Amino acid sequence: MYNFYFYLLSYVMVGVLGLLATLFIVLIMLATMPKKVKPLTLLDFNSQIKALKDSDSAQKIYNFFISHFLSAPSDLGHFKDWLDCISSLATSSFLRLEAIIELRQKLERANPMHQDEIKSIVTTAMKNRPTE
Repeated sequence: MYNFYFYLLSYVMVGVLGLLATLFIVLIMLATMPKKVKPLTLLDFNSQIKALKDSDSAQKIYNFFISHFLSAPSDLGHFKDWLDCISSLATSSFLRLEAIIELRQKLERANPMHQDEIKSIVTTAMKNRPTE
């Protein structure tokens, strides 16, 4: 009944619309895919410690450190970053002195080979702690 070109044009238009719909669905799926979360490094964590604004966030950071970074890293570069985090925590004016002493004791128990470094870092940081 209709001309050959009418049917050809209809099939081409349906194909193009199908491709556009498929492309649209794929773009939506790509946009809603969860992004890979970069693991928290000691340097990132140390910058969070230095940016503390109140005692509630300091307590959360303290608890996170105890649960994730209690044992010392094995390589020297990360070990120095770990000691810097401990120093930053101990220097923070938002943590109570009792919490810092408890932190030192937990760290010394968890890392008996590094007791001297931990004691030295925490003591120095507590001396340099801002007075309230």
